[in-house]
Amino acid sequence: MRVPFYLAQAAVTLLCLSCSSHPPASHQPTEVTVNELLSAPDRFDGAWVLVKGVLLAPKVGDIAIFQTEPDYHHHPPEMGIPLALDPHKHNLMPFQLKRCVVEGTFHASRAPGVRSQVGQIRRLELAE
Repeated sequence: MRVPFYLAQAAVTLLCLSCSSHPPASHQPTEVTVNELLSAPDRFDGAWVLVKGVLLAPKVGDIAIFQTEPDYHHHPPEMGIPLALDPHKHNLMPFQLKRCVVEGTFHASRAPGVRSQVGQIRRLELAE
């Protein structure tokens, strides 16, 4: 009667796996908009995200991604999410405003006057 033993062992193994406190690792970033990051930063804190929008590389200040170009032109800078990256490493020109895709880790800020940002950039693609 070895069959019931193996069935019981398989059932216990499946039960242990399903009750594990660790969620399965995601191999894909969470696709999210700039507006979603701005409206619910705590929800995405520490998450690997993929964001599509408009990138601005100013001569001085934060490199940031905005939902749309009018968000940059008609709203305060708080409508963008700063990107923690080196403009020279990514060959960005000052005042460059281009559609882009950014993939990195989102860090929500709880400190007054400190903005949330996307860091540990894994991918930055600019439209031609």
